[in-house]
Amino acid sequence: MLRLTLLALLVVPRVCPGQQPALAELRAAAAHDPYDFGPAERLAFALRSAGELEASAEAFERAAELGGNGWAFLFNVACAKAVLGQEEEALDWLERSLDARLPDDEVIRREPDFESLREHPRFRELTGLYPPEGLARDEQWRHDLAFFSRRMERMHWDLFAHVSRAEWQAEVAALSAAVPGSTDAGIRARLRRLIARVGDGHTGMRAYPEGATAVARFPLELHLFTDGLFVVGAPEAQAQLVGGRVRALGPVPVERALEEMKAYVSVDNAMGYRDWASAALTSPDILEAMGAVAREEPLDLELVLGDARRERFFVERTELAPATFAQSQYGSLGRKRLPGWVYATDSATGELPLYLRDGHRPLWFTDLPEQDLVYCWFGAVDDPPGGTFEGFCRELFAHVAEVGAERLVLDMRLNDGGNTGVVLALIHGLIRCDAVNRPGHVFVITGRRTFSAAMNACSLLELHTSATFVGEPTGSRPNFVGESTSFVLPCTRYRVFCSSRYWQHVSSTDKRPWIAPALVVEPTFADYAGCRDPVLDAILARFP
Repeated sequence: MLRLTLLALLVVPRVCPGQQPALAELRAAAAHDPYDFGPAERLAFALRSAGELEASAEAFERAAELGGNGWAFLFNVACAKAVLGQEEEALDWLERSLDARLPDDEVIRREPDFESLREHPRFRELTGLYPPEGLARDEQWRHDLAFFSRRMERMHWDLFAHVSRAEWQAEVAALSAAVPGSTDAGIRARLRRLIARVGDGHTGMRAYPEGATAVARFPLELHLFTDGLFVVGAPEAQAQLVGGRVRALGPVPVERALEEMKAYVSVDNAMGYRDWASAALTSPDILEAMGAVAREEPLDLELVLGDARRERFFVERTELAPATFAQSQYGSLGRKRLPGWVYATDSATGELPLYLRDGHRPLWFTDLPEQDLVYCWFGAVDDPPGGTFEGFCRELFAHVAEVGAERLVLDMRLNDGGNTGVVLALIHGLIRCDAVNRPGHVFVITGRRTFSAAMNACSLLELHTSATFVGEPTGSRPNFVGESTSFVLPCTRYRVFCSSRYWQHVSSTDKRPWIAPALVVEPTFADYAGCRDPVLDAILARFP
């Protein structure tokens, strides 16, 4: 899933002295404004470039004290101390930067200032990035599990909010002890169970190692509708499965499978389980762990077909390219169609509803003139290709004014985030748009995948505009732990995502699990296959 963008990147600039303001001016500015970290930061970087390392370290430390980007400033102090040959001090400051949730292990690998420390035992123990050469498979996993636990404790915003430290450490130890008798798939599944216990939707693990060219999965696109779990897409060779309602996966009835898969997925609320069902129940690791399929065997899938016949199909594991895997792994409802796949909407006679069109465009709008309404597909909180999010918002509200529209629909039902930093362009534009920013004139369609930066957008829309929410509840809470910062396990190369930030746009006492729609509309499989959109229809029904 696309999650929240990391806004700060750690860079030690190497700037030519002629490009820097005079140091005397910067020192004067920092002395004149001793309460703002900005002047201290600018002075610190200038001193670093000028080679005044001790002074730059003091300025970085001061910037951190004044509330700047703590881990970055502490890291820069460590760099200066390392160049000065003050090894233990450098390691102390590196440890402090890690404890301040330094989000990027690779910057430690790349940093040339640490060359003198690469072989230092404390540096290697502190970072965990340099395992001994020639480790056997079991020892690689054990090294990575220890690294994983230590990195999670340092990076996560509140790792022990839902699982105690004692339980966490006991499970890591038990998993490490079980490595010799476990398959890699079994280890991954147990690790996913542990990560899921952390209790937030941004903390997870990628299903394949960095650099992998193929990912194993059962090639199906599933979706959990109110009337059951259905196959909505499959390769042409398995076209007879499309439209079938899942009754069992191997010996596991679908109801039990939907319950058991919850232990393996990371979510913010119960809507997240609905969203992740499709990915979890096509994952060989998870299906093996729950006893639905044997290792390396095909999946025995029991379906109820359209004529009410029950039939069993055997689905072979397929190796997909990572990009294809990411595109199809969960619930896109065929918006992003894979070449050579068949979808349940293919046999419908009508045209696709608006929410299923233009699957590769994150932002677009069109008119529904009979209702004096502009429909906006808001599929990502991000810049559109070749443009900016701010520019798109200007175009949207200029168009609303140009056509004289009195109503606006923002469709966010499949928007799983992006960059919260750009979203104010939408909020401010809507606040200024008096024609639609009135009760009953602006509607926001939400769903189980309205998540991350999209969740922040919804919180701001709810707080500052006249929006009416329609559809399903959102897939996250108004206040949540997020930010998909990540690290890579050094030996096995699996990427782990770790929530390192707390997002709050509403009252701290707001404990709602989601934003609940004022008008609840939950589509059925028949709606989807028949190319109907009951959510938009419910909005349009108000304006005959």
